Amino acid sequence: MDSNIQRLNKKISLFKNILLNVKELSNSSTKKVGCIALRKDFSKIASFGYNGSYAGAPDNPNTGTEEESLEPGQSGFIHAEINMIAKFKEYDPENYIILLSLSPCSICMKVLINAGFKYI
Repeated sequence: MDSNIQRLNKKISLFKNILLNVKELSNSSTKKVGCIALRKDFSKIASFGYNGSYAGAPDNPNTGTEEESLEPGQSGFIHAEINMIAKFKEYDPENYIILLSLSPCSICMKVLINAGFKYI
C-alpha cells in the first residue's frame, strides 16, 4: 500500500478515536452523539460538540436524567452538530470536514450546509 494512503488511514483512525471519545461526554442515557470540525489537511480540530442539555442542567424529575423524555427523538437535547457550530470560531467553514458518530438528522444537515460546511 502506498505510504501516503497508509498515513491518511492512520490520521482517519486517530480522529475517529477522538470522535468516539467526544461522544462519551454526552450525558444521554439513550444515545450519545459526537461531532468534530476537522481542518481538511488534518492539522486542526476547530470545534467539537456532543448532544446534551444546557450547561449545568439539573436532572428532570420526570426521567431522573437530563433528558426531558426518554422517548426516542424527544430528549429535548441540543444536537451535537448545533453544539459544535455554537463553538466554531473559524472564518472558513468550507475548509473543514465534519465528522459525526451518527448520521445527522435532516434539520442538522440543513444547518451545517447553511453554516458553510461542504464536507460532512
